[in-house]
Amino acid sequence: HTRYISVTGVQTCALPIFMIVAFTGLALAVFGVQAAIGALGASRSLRVLMMMAALFFLAAGIFPLGATSEIHIGAIASAFVLSVLVMYLYPASAGRAASAAPRGVSWSLAAGVAVSVALGHSVLPMGVGQSLAAACLLLWLAIVGWRLKSR
Repeated sequence: HTRYISVTGVQTCALPIFMIVAFTGLALAVFGVQAAIGALGASRSLRVLMMMAALFFLAAGIFPLGATSEIHIGAIASAFVLSVLVMYLYPASAGRAASAAPRGVSWSLAAGVAVSVALGHSVLPMGVGQSLAAACLLLWLAIVGWRLKSR
């Protein structure tokens, strides 16, 4: 993940900077949806789980692979576990926002996150598995956000 690239004799470190931006964006998206569903009566426990996931995604960006690999990997793992839990609980805990991602949508994309992470620890390279997991989570966040905006 954090290999340095030599560009015209100068070492650059673009990937860790990209990771900070990517994980911060993911954290903000999770936090934003949390705030939106809170206004529609989502349970406090669901919102706390989402805030925790957002903080772990942010930590994954702040602590890149390398000297802080253990923190980075632990933060990503925690964020994805919390995200799957949120997606599973969403239909029953999101109050008036529950219709934005009914059980079929939430549970299918939660399974996509979980399977992607598992494949990234076995069959696929870890980064590919994490990217697929993030894509499933981002799709879920986009669906929820879009449907809430369309109300």
